[in-house]
Parts: sequence; structure tokens; C-alpha cells
Amino acid sequence: MVAVRGVALRVTLGVPDWERRRPQTLRLDFEFTGDIRRAAATDDVRHTADYAAVVFAVRRELRGKVYRLIETVAERAAAVALAVTR
Repeated sequence: MVAVRGVALRVTLGVPDWERRRPQTLRLDFEFTGDIRRAAATDDVRHTADYAAVVFAVRRELRGKVYRLIETVAERAAAVALAVTR
């Protein structure tokens, strides 16, 4: 497993109107599981995920949108992360 921790994102989020008036900073952690033996054995970046690309894609997906539920934010972030790493 590889973990990317503390990714800071500015997201407009909340149920009450006052909470959605301005973006909040969320910190997300991503954990990637899978067979990392080939990447570790070869020390070759071509055999692993591009974690910076994951963070960039998640930021791009969440930016500028308004969410009511943090569960929605988490699901969208996970879907993007999975799409980038496949």
C-alpha cells in the first residue's frame, strides 16, 4: 500500500446556506493498494501510479462546484483517483 496524506483542497461544502458561502479547506488522504513489487524491484516509475496526476485530477474535478455532503466529495474524489490509476 502507498498512502498520500493531507492533500489540501478548497471545496464549497455544507448543508446550511451560511456554510456554503465560501470555500473550506479539506484535507484528504488517499491509500492505494495493489501489487507494487514490480515498481519496487525495478525502481521504474513506469510501473507505478502517478500520484501527482491523481491529486491534480481530484483538484480539477472538485474545483468550482458546490456540495452539500462530504460523502459526495469523498465519492467523487475516489472515483477520479480510481480512474486515473487504472
